[in-house]
Amino acid sequence: MAGAFDLMAEEYDRWYEGPEGEAVFAAELQCLRLLLGQAQGEWLEVGVGTGRFAQALGVDTGVDPSPCMLAVASERGIRTVEGTAEELPFSPESFDGVLMALVLCFVTDVERAMGECARVLRIGGRLLAGVVPAGSPWGRAYAQRAAQGHPI
Repeated sequence: MAGAFDLMAEEYDRWYEGPEGEAVFAAELQCLRLLLGQAQGEWLEVGVGTGRFAQALGVDTGVDPSPCMLAVASERGIRTVEGTAEELPFSPESFDGVLMALVLCFVTDVERAMGECARVLRIGGRLLAGVVPAGSPWGRAYAQRAAQGHPI
């Protein structure tokens, strides 16, 4: 999956600058802010991509398997590390919070990824996983794009 994101990193990020992308980002960000507010302490975003959510929410560190996506996130001031959700390259109890914004649908082993998130969380830490239910209007729109051949 990282290959598809590497090939489309710039296009992916530019999409958020158009009218549809701006509206989608604003809606998704609003949902995350309702639950999180502004990140307090040290936070990690798993599947940080280009760092849009991390930057907007005050998340300082991001991990992603795509070097091209990480390059964009790094330009946004996010400390980036290459890796996957299933094998987070961090010591136990490294973070006060872990954010997974719309990434679980790309994870190969969800149970293992969630275990890794728990491992890197400090005692009393928070995990926020934003998902789009497959049967929701949003989920159906994403499925339609995939059926039309969109690689992400």
